[in-house]
Amino acid sequence: MKLADLIARIRLDVNDIDRERWEDVHIVDMVNEAYCEVFNLRPDLFEKRVIAKLDEGEMQQVCCCSQIKSVEALTDANGVKIADWREVDDSATKAFGRSRCGVLPDLPTGYKLEHESNRFTVSPPVRPGQTVFVSLVCSVRPEKLGFDVNQALDHFGCAYYGALVDYVLFRLFGTETESAVSAQRSAGHYRMFYDRLSLHEKKRKQYRQEADKAV
Repeated sequence: MKLADLIARIRLDVNDIDRERWEDVHIVDMVNEAYCEVFNLRPDLFEKRVIAKLDEGEMQQVCCCSQIKSVEALTDANGVKIADWREVDDSATKAFGRSRCGVLPDLPTGYKLEHESNRFTVSPPVRPGQTVFVSLVCSVRPEKLGFDVNQALDHFGCAYYGALVDYVLFRLFGTETESAVSAQRSAGHYRMFYDRLSLHEKKRKQYRQEADKAV
């Protein structure tokens, strides 16, 4: 399925087949906004396993991961598992740095995930010149769609096609502030958008309250 198919469906629903009310570029912007909204609500839908090379030292931050869910194992460069490792508490992490621990292992044996900063520390630290790879499960923020209507939609765009349509319709009908009918349709598509993401009413209200506070 292509972006052009999504745009055509949206135009059909808003009765704008002749492109008299909205330009394609405006609709594409709304589709990108929908992707961002979905990522904020359901980052788990964008989870994938990645192999990352660790930096020298203790603190690690993987640039390709928008949200780290878990750090799985030590691997080689091809993702073949070398060893398991475990998440440790702060006291255990500090203990690795004390002289009484004796000879440190060649590779890190534990990690501590910092969810708020999207980073993690490893213990013992990666030494200079040492090459260490790990596998992680993380959510990767979707790339912004360019203005190429012939580009194919990604896996999420195909799997949650209806959610994207509902979000864009919610935004487009919402611009017609003088029409009570459009306002009702906008609210209806807003509810459908959340329902398609399997979000309950309580979660919807909580998210909107948090969004309003951020403004």
